[in-house]
Amino acid sequence: MTSAAAALRPGDLLDANESLLSALCCEWRGTIEDGCTVPDTVSIGEGTVIRAGTYIEGHCAIGENCVIGPHAYIRGSTAIGDGCHIGHATEIKNSIVMARTNIPHFNYVGDSTVGSGCNFGAGTKVATLRHANAPVQVCGRWPCRLSLGRARAQRKRWRVDRTLTPCHLGRRNWVRLEEQRACRPT
Repeated sequence: MTSAAAALRPGDLLDANESLLSALCCEWRGTIEDGCTVPDTVSIGEGTVIRAGTYIEGHCAIGENCVIGPHAYIRGSTAIGDGCHIGHATEIKNSIVMARTNIPHFNYVGDSTVGSGCNFGAGTKVATLRHANAPVQVCGRWPCRLSLGRARAQRKRWRVDRTLTPCHLGRRNWVRLEEQRACRPT
């Protein structure tokens, strides 16, 4: 691991994303159905469909060939990769969702980085808000943001109604309802 990589904290990627999105030149190349709220601070890629009732706020980037909604809520500082599906009653806040990830319905993803090719079951929640006004510590290290929920994984599948706390998941793992594993340092 390089010294630069070792110095990064989990929230650094989200901070960089927020800074880059605020400077983004926004354009709408996809389709926006009637009944959507989409400000001019959002960039929408070609072939993307923003379905009716979707509400987007703040600086956001949505890749090509995505389906957003209906009735999704995308909050500021969110980047969604190509080929993603963000479904009905799903909220994404201050997160990076990489290509070909499905977060189809009744989900919440906040302050998170989600790898490519993931699939979320209905009702999955990925976030942790520390109510003690102290930084979140991931696996006992890296004090960082007041809110940090991470799913730093690729090709993961989360089952229905799962809540994930900050931890690093290896490749191609399933998180089952009955599993209650503590986060272990990698």
